[in-house]
Amino acid sequence: MENLAIESRDNRITLRFTGEITLDRAAAMKQVVEDATSAADYSVMLANLNGVTFIDSSGIGFLVALKTKTISLGKQMYITGLSDEVRKTFELVQLIDFFQVLDSEDDLI
Repeated sequence: MENLAIESRDNRITLRFTGEITLDRAAAMKQVVEDATSAADYSVMLANLNGVTFIDSSGIGFLVALKTKTISLGKQMYITGLSDEVRKTFELVQLIDFFQVLDSEDDLI
């Protein structure tokens, strides 16, 4: 998928999103992530939104569902790379504290 790259290593799966996370893309992203995570051995998921230019309510719902599922499996999820616009969106919907937001991927180490 052109808007999502997935990397798995060292017990961590990293999702690198680019472009827009919107209604028309969230469903396809969900399937790709489900396929990748079901086959991977990981304890930490990192969603890197550094390349995201826009996220709508469907995109946020996708990330909320992803975190909820990850936690239900006994794993941890972090988000990094929030642009000012995406951060503002998370703050507007009062979910900035729901996610564990890191300044950079290096903060996870």
